[in-house]
Amino acid sequence: METLKTVMQGVALQLGMARIYSLSMCMSLRYEPTDPYVVRAAFFADTEAPP
Repeated sequence: METLKTVMQGVALQLGMARIYSLSMCMSLRYEPTDPYVVRAAFFADTEAPP
């Protein structure tokens, strides 16, 4: 039997707030097999480090 594991993935993105302005951000996605219908997302400004 295969053991299910927690999966985490970081993603870089641009948040567009106006035609001429955007903000670089990072997003951290987390999936835990103990709660299989939930994917948690945390957003960080470009200067912050994800936990």
